[in-house]
Amino acid sequence: MSQDPYGYMWFAGEGEGASCVYRYDGNRFLTFRHEDANPNSLGGVGINSVYADNSGVIWIGLNEGLDEFNPANGIFKHYRHVSNDPSSLGGGVGPNGPILRDRRGRLWLGTDHGLDQLDEKTGKFIHYRNEPGNPKSLSSNVIWTIYEDHQGVIWVGTGLPWFKKDPEDGGLNRLNDDGTFTRFMHDPNDPHTLINNKVAAIFEDSHGTFWVGTSGDGLHTMDRRTGKFDRHPYDPKKPDQLSRPPLRLHADNDKITFITEDSTGSIWIGTMYSGINRYNIDTKKITHLEHSYGFPDSTSWNISVSRDG
Repeated sequence: MSQDPYGYMWFAGEGEGASCVYRYDGNRFLTFRHEDANPNSLGGVGINSVYADNSGVIWIGLNEGLDEFNPANGIFKHYRHVSNDPSSLGGGVGPNGPILRDRRGRLWLGTDHGLDQLDEKTGKFIHYRNEPGNPKSLSSNVIWTIYEDHQGVIWVGTGLPWFKKDPEDGGLNRLNDDGTFTRFMHDPNDPHTLINNKVAAIFEDSHGTFWVGTSGDGLHTMDRRTGKFDRHPYDPKKPDQLSRPPLRLHADNDKITFITEDSTGSIWIGTMYSGINRYNIDTKKITHLEHSYGFPDSTSWNISVSRDG
């Protein structure tokens, strides 16, 4: 979900008969789909994300690659991986398809083969990859989320949570000025590290608190100066204290899907299988939303706060 500079809301749809991009003007939806006979249409059906940048250009992350949509002419431009061209897109923009334009104007893409930066003048890509034996490279090539904090620092959350075949893969990465990365990983001997390496949510709130969400019981706040994490586990004896919702179904893969802040300063924490928590920073209490208070489900994938709150 994304809101463009003109107020339109954009949604990425997935599933049989619904693989399309939607634009909502407050009254009705306009739908954009892939058309086999039209090379200027949406470039595929495996849609992972939609992102409206500050110039009004719409970027779509697909299993097939990256699309750039110009609403002024209705044309989709396609960026694809070319096996014999090392400056082409690194792979499909997934699994969550993160796309971010930072305050310096750089466009970042999370692919299933690492982090890419697009040079929009040339259409070429700069690649950042995991390099075995190089601790200053990305900790994993599976990019789940990209975030820019209030200081302009780029953070990258990695690791695919769906499979147990590589439970240690993942980690949180900070991009340094020289193009290297500082990794933050789970250490079973250090309780001030990540509790889990599958990092899917990163957020800095209006008070400067830096939140990191992972799979498992993985709600953290991070001291970026020291690199230490405070874990906020669920305590069944104190169910209203700060934590993610309690782990229930599919506990191995039940990741925190998002962390964000509303206009009152409350923190919202979404999970894949266990509902949503809303943390009131004044009362220091949690309200759990799962088939309750009008929330009709127990799952959540993403969240977007529109400019009207």
